[in-house]
Amino acid sequence: MAQPKKINTHEKIIIAGMKHMSKPYRLGAEPFQTKEFDCSSFVQYLYSQVDGILPRTSRQQSLIGKKIKKENIRRGDLLFFTSRARYSKKGIERIAHVAIFIGNDKMIHSCKMGGVVISKLSDVINKNDNKRWDDYYLFAKRISKDELQDLITKPQENASSKLKAKQ
Repeated sequence: MAQPKKINTHEKIIIAGMKHMSKPYRLGAEPFQTKEFDCSSFVQYLYSQVDGILPRTSRQQSLIGKKIKKENIRRGDLLFFTSRARYSKKGIERIAHVAIFIGNDKMIHSCKMGGVVISKLSDVINKNDNKRWDDYYLFAKRISKDELQDLITKPQENASSKLKAKQ
């Protein structure tokens, strides 16, 4: 008899995210609740569902994991973006948004345009200047099982020390 296929952590995160489609967006949404999300509270909540505690903001979240080249992005990797307002800033201050890659040029995230949605990286997000998500893309990160385990055992200590080291 064939054993059921084991679902990896990143797939569990994506599956959990799909359950919250169309939940409203709210900047500064409270952590660990499901009524409304901003981009980073959505990612933080999803990781909490697989026993990982990520930091609260997208800038802090960007300090966790290993950078991945764009051509090597896989399902479950975190995608980080800037914005028109943050484009000229330096370091992690450029980061304005985080999403989870789900494959085929698509990501699941919480944004002002629809709350929790699936968007294509090629979707136009600024009709005034025809900018796409791709135009604001900064980098991707992959969080390994070991890093996730480390976040479980000492979540705030790790996030705080990495943030201080970058400043």
